[in-house]
Amino acid sequence: MGDLQIEVLNGAMLNKVLLKDTLYAPDLCLTVVSIRHITKARFTVQFANNVCHIKRGDNSHIIGCIPASVNGLFKVKHAFEADDSTTMAEPIDILMLYCGMGHISVNAICALIHMGSITGLQVINDFPPFICNSCEYAKTTRKHISKERAAQQAQAFGDKIHTDI
Repeated sequence: MGDLQIEVLNGAMLNKVLLKDTLYAPDLCLTVVSIRHITKARFTVQFANNVCHIKRGDNSHIIGCIPASVNGLFKVKHAFEADDSTTMAEPIDILMLYCGMGHISVNAICALIHMGSITGLQVINDFPPFICNSCEYAKTTRKHISKERAAQQAQAFGDKIHTDI
């Protein structure tokens, strides 16, 4: 955890963006940048016409333009990226990827890899199906709504209000 400087392509020029209090995992084969961290660093992010524009403030000039890929993700190409055909895929277990990608479903992770949205990883899927305690705890619950009235009817208008938020 700390500060991380990334380079964002703006035409033929690279501009530097300093992200504060960022989780940095150098062994991970892909770079995922949180929009929250970009805005926390006092930059403005605007999405329009399948392009993500990064500005140094609300009314300042654009310092980075990231076009959407075919699958709708905004990927930044770096000069130091290796050619996918010449590099070996990095082995990573499905549980680490699950936790690192914000607890999205294992099926969604596999779909992202299959579609080519995530490259450079060889998923080790030798874990039995697992239940994530954090996800189970975080699931929202609701009370049962009876189809028939269980209590007495209100005597005057506004005595009881039932709403679905």
